[in-house]
Amino acid sequence: MKFRKKPAVVEAVQWTGDNLPEVTAFCPPLLTETYRANGNLTIPTPEGKVLAHTGDYIIKSHDGEFVPCPPDVFKQLWEPDTGMGEVSDGYHTFNELYEHRHALMLALMASHPELSWISVMHHDGTIMEGWFIACINTPAGDISYHLPMRLWTEACKTGASVMQIGMPWDGHTSPTVIQRLVIWSGMNVTDEAIESVLDKACADDFDYALKLRTGEVIRFCSAKKIDAEWLHLELNTVHGQPPTNRIAFPADRGVDVRISDIVWVMDAPEGS
Repeated sequence: MKFRKKPAVVEAVQWTGDNLPEVTAFCPPLLTETYRANGNLTIPTPEGKVLAHTGDYIIKSHDGEFVPCPPDVFKQLWEPDTGMGEVSDGYHTFNELYEHRHALMLALMASHPELSWISVMHHDGTIMEGWFIACINTPAGDISYHLPMRLWTEACKTGASVMQIGMPWDGHTSPTVIQRLVIWSGMNVTDEAIESVLDKACADDFDYALKLRTGEVIRFCSAKKIDAEWLHLELNTVHGQPPTNRIAFPADRGVDVRISDIVWVMDAPEGS
């Protein structure tokens, strides 16, 4: 079994020889009266008085004690604490992993622009300062991330739809996104697969969803084939709840769609 030393954060200040007010403010027990012309300071420690030479760092330990440390030793043991973003597992920092996630999301959006959209504003009208929403309406369900505004131009280049207000959040969480990505990666949405689900929708009332090449995602409870080219979708309530539809027009009596315009279709979009 392997073990890794736990990261530790300490407070410290460097004695430069001319920053006595800063050092004494940081280290109240400092014996200022022993300040010498040669630049040394006397630091009281549990082991007795220790000299701090010019250039030394004075470290405050977790138990509140102060100890001097030579600059070369200090720089070998410590580095500036820049937050969790620079914490590494030995291969990547958190910041690097986030950059990987951003790049991978943009690549997925560029590969599936017809399924993707971006918006600065959430569906409830709120925004997250400095970030925007990037979402892909996959056949397995929505996946979304917040991306930094510095990537907005790159996101627009993917061909994703730019929306003034984002679509409703379907409740997906981080574990849900991972699950949907895994499911989606194994999907092969063929014409036969689409036909199979449509046949089921024509025979059984249930909860279904499909996406058109125009970008609309439609939730419906049953379907009826008008002819070999067109399909009528019934948008009545499903299990006592009205379906959430992402269409920009009223469709109280249902809607007719061209079968060849269907990108994907699935049953139980939120699980059975």
